[in-house]
Amino acid sequence: MSRANDSIIIIDGTGALVASETEAAKEYEVVVLADSGGRLIGLGDIYSIHAISRPDAASKHYLALINQPNSNVMLYIHRVDTWKESSGNVAGFARGIKLYRCTSASDGETIPNDLIEKFTSTSPMPGIPGVTASRAPASGAAGLTITGLATEPLGAAAVNDAAGGAGGARTNLFTSNSFGPLLLSTGQGITVQQDATAGLSSVSASIFFEIVT
Repeated sequence: MSRANDSIIIIDGTGALVASETEAAKEYEVVVLADSGGRLIGLGDIYSIHAISRPDAASKHYLALINQPNSNVMLYIHRVDTWKESSGNVAGFARGIKLYRCTSASDGETIPNDLIEKFTSTSPMPGIPGVTASRAPASGAAGLTITGLATEPLGAAAVNDAAGGAGGARTNLFTSNSFGPLLLSTGQGITVQQDATAGLSSVSASIFFEIVT
């Protein structure tokens, strides 16, 4: 602590100071409460964004969620899923789908807040400046343009083109239940990308998240 001894001190047992703030001339340590599984306590509603049945293309980015530098919030990612759909018999033909960190996404279809509904009601996502969601266009080979793409993925899976009809099973790229929290601070984002080989079907993806204020 940088102030006098009359500041109120909260110690986590290690003596490590992560952050502090000043209130009424006293300095306080800032703590984040979490349960034994690593999930933050006091989180709000869960929201979801989707890119459904987007045309398959090599190295294409299908869905992205970005926490811009001016948002003043964190995004807590609960789950990221992907699956493929086909109208023809292409059994056994698999493509790699990966989840990456990134810093920005452009050139796609912005998902407006009034289309991002929360699970507990039909109210849309609050209009928080700087939290943006985007997906690849519904037609054509072009996907999102991504900057700041990480070298290594957070998650990856081989997703089979379906053997006809309604499409393959949903594949989980990330879940907080298994791996703990995936947090996006300001200036951070995630994107779902296909590997460098084109497939024979369409690709869908979903991201489920909370806003931490």
